[in-house]
Amino acid sequence: MKELNTILVIEDDQDMASLVKNFLNSLYPAADTILNDEQTAFKTAKNFNIDLFIVDINLPTYSGYDLGQFMRSITGKDIPTLYISSNPDYHFEKGELGDDSSLFLKKPFGKEKLKEYIEKIISEA
Repeated sequence: MKELNTILVIEDDQDMASLVKNFLNSLYPAADTILNDEQTAFKTAKNFNIDLFIVDINLPTYSGYDLGQFMRSITGKDIPTLYISSNPDYHFEKGELGDDSSLFLKKPFGKEKLKEYIEKIISEA
């Protein structure tokens, strides 16, 4: 499995963002977890070598799907992206977005489910 050094989390719900960051810090203590809103995420993606994006689909300004694709274009890399949402209307299977490095995880989720999805997406990257 690829080593995770930097994880960028884009989540507008601060409670959820903190929860995800706590999960990530306990699962991957050596990795830097950066929390951003969608406005500062672009600068972060340009200035850091991101290994994993975790993006909420329902963001105030942009669609999480669009943001994830744009972040990949900014970095020029096919960075594994885990999309998250509590909206029951959102769901996609691996490969539906035209790539094999995106997965969807429905909220709410626990630490072990997050780990399972991260390991799945990273092992195939």
